[in-house]
Amino acid sequence: MAYEWTAPAPMADASSPATLRAEDLLRSAIQAAPSAAGCTLAEFDTTSVLSLERALEWMLCRSPNMRQALAAVNEQTAGLRLADLAWRPQVNLSAERASNRIPISNNGSSALSESLTGSVGLSWVLFDFGARSAGLEQARLSLASALAAQDANTLASLRDALKIYVEAAAARAKLDVQEQALRLAAQSAGAARAKYAAQVASLSEKLQAETALAQATLERVRAQGNWRSAAAALAVAMGLRANTELLLPAPETAFAEWTDDSLDAADMERIRNEHPRIRALRADAQALAARLDAVRADGRGSLSLSGSLAATRALGVGNGGFDRSVNTSLLATIPLFNGAQQAARELQVQSQISAREALVQAAERELDIALAQAVVQLQIEQENQTASRAFLSTAQQGFEVALGRYKAGVGSIIELLTAQAALSTGQAQWQQAKIARANAQIGLALTAGRLGPSSQRR
Repeated sequence: MAYEWTAPAPMADASSPATLRAEDLLRSAIQAAPSAAGCTLAEFDTTSVLSLERALEWMLCRSPNMRQALAAVNEQTAGLRLADLAWRPQVNLSAERASNRIPISNNGSSALSESLTGSVGLSWVLFDFGARSAGLEQARLSLASALAAQDANTLASLRDALKIYVEAAAARAKLDVQEQALRLAAQSAGAARAKYAAQVASLSEKLQAETALAQATLERVRAQGNWRSAAAALAVAMGLRANTELLLPAPETAFAEWTDDSLDAADMERIRNEHPRIRALRADAQALAARLDAVRADGRGSLSLSGSLAATRALGVGNGGFDRSVNTSLLATIPLFNGAQQAARELQVQSQISAREALVQAAERELDIALAQAVVQLQIEQENQTASRAFLSTAQQGFEVALGRYKAGVGSIIELLTAQAALSTGQAQWQQAKIARANAQIGLALTAGRLGPSSQRR
């Protein structure tokens, strides 16, 4: 297509209804993450533009890490079910057929007796000093930890997916910039050839312009190769073939706009309470506290009720009936002389709790630092985008003036090529600034863990 330069559009206003918050895009993207029912996606359409949200959906649905996190959640869900079933009595049904040969004389003769026995047994823990309650609470908190870890894994998968998409978008933007630079170089070379043909320019000017055109052609070929490599990586991450044709939108429309670049004390406290990694570590510490209660209860003993109803019939003895029996027992178990062992078990769990609480504190500090850095990075990228927009506007005007002066015979080829290089640099910096700002926007959302509560995704 012919070269057309359009002035950079103003940055989106925070009050604009069309503005899409980055965390809303992320929350929407994770709807396609693997769940208990799996995930399904429509057939990939190579003719439609691949938005960031659509790319994230495909990458999350195909992510092995997401499936691993889902398996951990399913495992803890089963553990919670087992802990709940511990409150119920256990009932067993058994059947036995027995044969017994008894010698009755010295000549080797014997008698054979056979019997058939059926029984129903019941066992029920009546009292265990809170061991089952503690086990149930531990299982519940372990499930909460697994769910939070799944959210944290989603954040990590989103970060990896975003990196791949941004690299592809940057490669595509770089190719667009090099194609524009090639058109600029062709325009300058055409003007130099025309002046040389009219004998108003020297051969040196013509060769300088053609050299710049050859350099622009080489840079365009390199950009094309980088784009193909990045597109292949993106396609593979989406579960597609590496040679799948991908169409990416322009950087200004590819990423969601961010409407806030600061965090106050209330925001920081809320993020500390809601961040998936912090929630997972806190749930682990609470689960260990419940484990400590269970260990202490185990050291106090238990009271169990058991009973059975059995019926036995002798086989081969005419019309013999069933001999029935009923057995019941109440069993009290009280550990004795296990003080040292019990103290060691409790100390072991207490040490694990202390270590987990230290991890929570360390994670909170790391989160504070990461959030501060993410906010500063976003502010820097916003300033860079404003500066690059001003630079591009000035460079465009400079090129138009230099080209007009050269055509009019009052400007030099050096002036034109310098203005051409400045415009190409301005276009590249403008594209890079838009992508870097968008990356910083969503990076802040990922650092803050803004995915929404797990209940919204289930």
